[in-house]
Amino acid sequence: MKTHPRFVILLALDAFGGDIVGKTLLQKRLYFLEELLKCRHGLCPGFDFDAHYYGPYSAVVSSEVTTLGVGGMVREESSSFGFSPSTGFEVRRYRYQLTDAGREALRWVKQHCAEEAGRVAETVAELVRAGDPDYMGLSVAAKSHWILSRARQPLTAQAIAQEARRFGWEVTEAQIHKAAQFLQNLGLPANAGQR
Repeated sequence: MKTHPRFVILLALDAFGGDIVGKTLLQKRLYFLEELLKCRHGLCPGFDFDAHYYGPYSAVVSSEVTTLGVGGMVREESSSFGFSPSTGFEVRRYRYQLTDAGREALRWVKQHCAEEAGRVAETVAELVRAGDPDYMGLSVAAKSHWILSRARQPLTAQAIAQEARRFGWEVTEAQIHKAAQFLQNLGLPANAGQR
């Protein structure tokens, strides 16, 4: 069964309290939400995550969040933190909040897609129970999971770190071990503890 990505984003934002601070945090939470919905419930939101500098990234999520913002259902705020001394680029933090119009749309989605809405809420609760790390921890966990799911075999933390470098991802073995605990809590492949 496939549920429209826009509906899943609204449902997820609601289940996470109606407010998510950080573009990376939003992307990684939705990455794990999609992975769990697929393996636990056969639901595929169609986010189509792909490898990106910050780990798995979905252009679909980015586009749908923009559409939700233009439609007045999600408020996207950004604030500047100045310029990065290492890159010279501006550092911005994004915040995503449900609006009243978004809550109204949610009522419709929950009425017409009740089963899917329940699955999303249940899966978000599972993510939170598993530890729901900050955006950096989620980013490392998503990168580790991405690599492990494509390797289709157990890998050590060292092997995961080496493979991550092929994507331009800098992660340490210690970060991978910490991420492995989160993945294990979710019941996802977490072979980083193996030697």
